[in-house]
Amino acid sequence: MGEEYIADTDPTDASSFFDNVATNISGAGVMSLTVGPPTANSRVYDVLSSTDLVGGTWTEFGFDQPGNADGGGLQLTVTSALGLKYYHRSLNAPRPATRSLIPPAPSIV
Repeated sequence: MGEEYIADTDPTDASSFFDNVATNISGAGVMSLTVGPPTANSRVYDVLSSTDLVGGTWTEFGFDQPGNADGGGLQLTVTSALGLKYYHRSLNAPRPATRSLIPPAPSIV
């Protein structure tokens, strides 16, 4: 799936992009990350953290916050134990609904 589709941005418009900037660090262990604007209510937004930028595992916070219907920005507040961590926001396209096209097998009584 293309990055422009996932971000719900227009590849023909240079001003249409997913800005990934942390803002509002307020004290030890508390940080707000601003998502957008714009956001899209057809997308879900999350925050990931890792202790290692190079080979670390990125752990989701599990916000899965949909964007605003009016395209306005979101504030995602992260609290964490003290210690060095790296953060970035993630963005996902909606997951397709799953349907079974195969009927269930008949029961044998």
